[in-house]
Amino acid sequence: APLLHGDVEMQTVKNDGDAPGQSSSDLTKMVVKFQSQNAKFWNNMTLAIVLSMYMTIFGLPIYSENINYSVFGEKNDFIEGKLVSVCGPNMMGMKVNEGSPSHPVLVPANMSHLTTSADDVDFVWCGFLPGAYEASWPGVVQTAMLTVLCNTGTTVKHAWQCLAGTFCAVLNVYFMCILYPDGAEGYMPIIAWLDLAIVIFLFLASKAQVNTRIMGICWTVSLMMHFMNPTTGPTTGTYSTGIPFLNYDGETTVVMLTAIMGCIIAVIATMFPKPLLNIRRVHEDALEIVKGIDVVFKEAIEYYMCQLSAASRYQVFAKMQALTDLNGRISANLTDSYWETFNLCGYGKIRLLYQSMGEAVSKAESVVYPMRSALDAINFGDEHAAFTKELADVLTELHTETVECLRLCAACCKDGQIEASEKEAINKKVSAIEAKQKDLSKKYQVVMKKTRQWLSSDTAPDNLFIFAIAQWARDVQDWATDLAEFEASYNKTWCSGNVCVIAAQQLGSMFDPVAMLSKKQLRFTAMNAIPILVTFAISLYAN
Repeated sequence: APLLHGDVEMQTVKNDGDAPGQSSSDLTKMVVKFQSQNAKFWNNMTLAIVLSMYMTIFGLPIYSENINYSVFGEKNDFIEGKLVSVCGPNMMGMKVNEGSPSHPVLVPANMSHLTTSADDVDFVWCGFLPGAYEASWPGVVQTAMLTVLCNTGTTVKHAWQCLAGTFCAVLNVYFMCILYPDGAEGYMPIIAWLDLAIVIFLFLASKAQVNTRIMGICWTVSLMMHFMNPTTGPTTGTYSTGIPFLNYDGETTVVMLTAIMGCIIAVIATMFPKPLLNIRRVHEDALEIVKGIDVVFKEAIEYYMCQLSAASRYQVFAKMQALTDLNGRISANLTDSYWETFNLCGYGKIRLLYQSMGEAVSKAESVVYPMRSALDAINFGDEHAAFTKELADVLTELHTETVECLRLCAACCKDGQIEASEKEAINKKVSAIEAKQKDLSKKYQVVMKKTRQWLSSDTAPDNLFIFAIAQWARDVQDWATDLAEFEASYNKTWCSGNVCVIAAQQLGSMFDPVAMLSKKQLRFTAMNAIPILVTFAISLYAN
């Protein structure tokens, strides 16, 4: 992230006095760009190593022979040079072979088998999980890789999107299996094709997130391919869950459970051993942005007071831009932090406080633009000297009081509670800002009376700059006043939203008929649905 209180990443601007072909910001740009990229690289590298470690451990049942036997049992065996299938894809637990080794007939083991001599009984271990899970085991890795991102909240949000798409695809095939339990052996092809076309249309035409569309269409095509394939048909399984047509070893159940496992692993990778919480980054970014605001306004005032060189204004302008970028990052982290806190355990109040801080910082951003224009247009003449002589001290004092108030308020947001002592401290800072505002107003009127330049293009930039500083201080003062009364005005309904409410809201926005049937969306849907359906038909019918 750009370091607002030191060197900042900035645009290459040629300053006055630079040698030909050089820029005073080139070195700063290269140093900070390296720092930013280096920090991002190591964060990503750490997450990649952790996720790889989890994937390696989770993959042991596939590539470790002993663990594979323990988890999935003896699936095949070589008998007289021939590969013989032992445990079927829908078998698990201890079985007894009542057939021959080359033609096994497995039945569940019971107490009578256990009391019989081991030499007279051919026991076969079929694993803790049915073989159907072994074929879908790599899907866990696929889901985890598509879900994990650099922060916990963002990863949980992507996991939600992934599971939503997968669930819709699974639910569709589940209903198709109720309608046609034997799949291709007894179904009407026109019904299956119509169902496939409608589901793909809904995924593409909806306003669902990209991750939801990808997983939904991927699993819809895969599951419907098995359903409509006469050589396979739907794998409904044998171990009942108690829900009609839903078995533990059924293909739809396996797909859903492996998707859940992949999402869980992705989330755990962002939490252990190094927590990558969005809410923690909100805390850090809030302190960082206070430092950034301090530096931006301090250096702007110093430049206005002729305490910095003319070329340094480009440094100030670059830091103003970095301030805007940092505030955008805080907003993104704050939004995604919901998915790791769900506004529980007081985090709803914490997020609400930081949201109010983000709004206050956004107002500071709106002040930056006129302040930048003023600095760029100031005429450092006698009229400007008159302003700086009278206003130098009071502008500096107003800046100091405002930053101290902002820093205090940012610290108060961290625990989500505005205690009585904090309220008292905030009110003192508000009073101090108000007193400095009055001092600024008085001295400003003194200057205007001395210069008698009430409406002058020479003093217009000075007036704009002073107004911008005063407006910024007032915005912080207003936010601090509201923050001091937070406990009295706090509305618990703000943080009472839960996943079900959010799901209902998203469902309504996803399937908005006006948006789905717009000309642009229909064109997008047709351009993608036709290739998918044509490829599906080729895969299903071409020999």
